[in-house]
Amino acid sequence: MFHLGSTSPLTPVDHGQAAHRVSNYSPYETELNMTGIKYPIQINDITKFEQQNPSISINLFGLSENQNLYPLRITKVIKEHHIRLLLISNEKDNHYVLIKNLSAMIFNQINNHQHRKWICDNCLNPFKKEKTMKEHFETCIKFDPVREVYPKGDKRFLKFT
Repeated sequence: MFHLGSTSPLTPVDHGQAAHRVSNYSPYETELNMTGIKYPIQINDITKFEQQNPSISINLFGLSENQNLYPLRITKVIKEHHIRLLLISNEKDNHYVLIKNLSAMIFNQINNHQHRKWICDNCLNPFKKEKTMKEHFETCIKFDPVREVYPKGDKRFLKFT
């Protein structure tokens, strides 16, 4: 499924076609250089994939037990075709799923309002303006990926005595 997840953004399906059908992407499988990469693809093989496919960059996310998104692997260089994938795992299988819109994917986790947010892939912090997020990302990408968790309710206040 990694192959299809990384192919689909490169080959948009026409409006009205079933984007979920594998047959829409099969003709493009040979466009990716998969030399020396074995299936099932491991997280540490993504760097090799990016090196062999110089116009593609990939960010990989996971889901916590309470279904919150967190960064697993964030590329240091955003390329022409930037792809976000979600890794869904169980005891015996891994599946990569394309994330078309990161903001929509985590909307309920970060947003109490109906306004669009731009999300930093590296720390998953929301921003009201795309420009602000891009400026933040230039600094944030220098650090390891992290998911910041803020306290809720009464625990969100510090008291000094």
